[in-house]
Amino acid sequence: MAQIRILLVDDHRLWRVGIRTLIERNRMFAISAEASSGAEALEQAKIVQPDVILLDVNLPGQDGISVCKDLLLQNPFHRVLMLTGSADKNFVIDAIIAGAKGYILKDADPKALLNAVKCVYEDGNYIDPELTPLLFGQIRARIMPSIFDDLTPSEKQVLGCMVKGHTNKAIANELGLSPGTVRNYVSSICKKLNVNNRVEAANLALRERFVQPN
Repeated sequence: MAQIRILLVDDHRLWRVGIRTLIERNRMFAISAEASSGAEALEQAKIVQPDVILLDVNLPGQDGISVCKDLLLQNPFHRVLMLTGSADKNFVIDAIIAGAKGYILKDADPKALLNAVKCVYEDGNYIDPELTPLLFGQIRARIMPSIFDDLTPSEKQVLGCMVKGHTNKAIANELGLSPGTVRNYVSSICKKLNVNNRVEAANLALRERFVQPN
């Protein structure tokens, strides 16, 4: 098997040194070039034509998602493996949509990182197992209608206050409404959410992670 040439893109030099040391212990892999920004990544990718691009999600000036898009506009045959320091669900789907072939955490097991690189090189797709539940949750959130979609913006505000345990009077004072208006909103919220009372509505909002308590 030919040696897999990698372009390593991250703005932290010490981290790049560590990854280079780790990867080049295995003769199957080689770091052909490094970059610390999106602009450098585009330049180096054009020069070295790497087999796999290890791309950090968080870069100065331009985030890794948009850099991924630019790399694939430059060359649609680039294979991009995204790296992230945290399991942020907001980036997983965005990275896939941007064209990345893989997504892995920086603290993944070294063997898992090498396997991910090899998988992407062979035109496969790789998602860090720790991110799989987040990925499915994000997909459901994007394609499935929410039970809270029918609530008006004002009703959503009132529901947020209900989750905090505020009384109608407290909600009225906080939102600048009359107590009667708040009562009407609470009644409408319960009807739309098909619950019997404000406690059930608040519990539902918490369970479905519509709002978070302070």
